[in-house]
Amino acid sequence: MLRKPLKIDAATAFVPQQLIVKYKTGTRLAHGDVLLLDRLQAAASRTRAAWPAGAVAPLQFTVLRGTATGARLVRASRGLRAAEADALLTELRRDPD
Repeated sequence: MLRKPLKIDAATAFVPQQLIVKYKTGTRLAHGDVLLLDRLQAAASRTRAAWPAGAVAPLQFTVLRGTATGARLVRASRGLRAAEADALLTELRRDPD
C-alpha cells in the first residue's frame, strides 16, 4: 500500500533542542561558557523565541560540552519551531564575534 508523503510546515515543525555553536577563534566567547549563554539569551530575547505565545516559561540554554573543534554543544529548554530556530540563528550570525 502506498502512502502519501508527509507534509511538514516549516513554520511549525520542531527542530532538535540541541545546537552546536562556535565563535571565532581568539574571541572571549570562544572560551567562556557564561559569555556564550549570555549571548544566546540576548539573541533569543531579540526574537520571539524567548517567550512565544502560550509558553509556560522562557527559553533557557545549558552548555552540555565542548567539541574537539572548539564549538559548544548547547541544549535549549524546549524544542524550537523551525522559524524560531532560524530567527535565533540569524541573531547569532549578526554578532561580530
